[in-house]
Amino acid sequence: HALMHTRGTIARPWRNDLKLGAVDIDGGISIFLKSGEPYEGKLVFDIPRHRDYMGFKKDWPRMNTLPEWFTVEAGSKYAISGLGDDQKEYSGKQLAKGLQVKIKAGEELRITVASVK
Repeated sequence: HALMHTRGTIARPWRNDLKLGAVDIDGGISIFLKSGEPYEGKLVFDIPRHRDYMGFKKDWPRMNTLPEWFTVEAGSKYAISGLGDDQKEYSGKQLAKGLQVKIKAGEELRITVASVK
């Protein structure tokens, strides 16, 4: 249930004072992260597990599975804004390994992720 509200993104390491949520936006997602104490870690993005791990062409609903929401493709590029003044591009492979984030206590971080076409 929690992964639904983060669209499949996970903060590593996880802490109890973290607040993480995401919503779908036109071809991408908008992510919200806030921490009660200073936080430094990675925001890890989901991959198309149905294909990459199980070998299925489509993500058909299956019993006892974890649904996929926003997934990154290893060979695709994604524009990330909200981590500084500039928008940067990352590969899906980089995002699956984790996007480095750092926030101060009580600060909010809002990140937008969009596919580069």
